[in-house]
Amino acid sequence: MRNPLENEETAFRFVLGTIAYLAPIVVASWIATWLGVIVFVIATAVVVALFRRGTRSSPAEPPTGRAEVDDTPPEPGGRLD
Repeated sequence: MRNPLENEETAFRFVLGTIAYLAPIVVASWIATWLGVIVFVIATAVVVALFRRGTRSSPAEPPTGRAEVDDTPPEPGGRLD
């Protein structure tokens, strides 16, 4: 998951998104409790759909380079580093 607070702009967008998510739920709950539950379920479904759409990525490709390996034996009586 991407860090939502990587800079000031994304932190501000995160706060605005949170307010936009919670405000309709609160207003609907003041009208009627069941209406608040319905708005919560719909808003959550929309948010989950948006996050899932934005995070699709291709599978990671394995590295093609060769690793450097030091396979020379240590000197007799020498230290292993």
